[in-house]
Amino acid sequence: MTTLRRFASIVLLLGSVPLAAEVRIGGKVTSADGEPLAKVQVSLAPVPGAYELARLHLAAASPEVAETAASDGEGLFALTAPGVDFWTLRIEKPGFVARQLGLRPLLDAADLATLELEPGREITVR
Repeated sequence: MTTLRRFASIVLLLGSVPLAAEVRIGGKVTSADGEPLAKVQVSLAPVPGAYELARLHLAAASPEVAETAASDGEGLFALTAPGVDFWTLRIEKPGFVARQLGLRPLLDAADLATLELEPGREITVR
């Protein structure tokens, strides 16, 4: 499918959904060995358009986070996107390698597959 057709399909989909609707996102975070991870910081930020991306790059800034949540003792988290859009989900916890996941486009409530975090490695700078 060409890029233009893909874009047109997304525009049609977005046009048929009320844009002010909040969208629920949930999931579970585990370590690489399958153990649930508590107190994992999960944040949701909009994917900027080309103009906004250039402006952020020039300002050495990142898109403003729209929503944050922390996982519970079972590794479960839930948050709400302020509306239908293109979003990036960032998952981070000290001692682990952070992950980023694109939710493009996020049109309906989403229960994500289990997200695994790999342990970080210590780096010594001399």
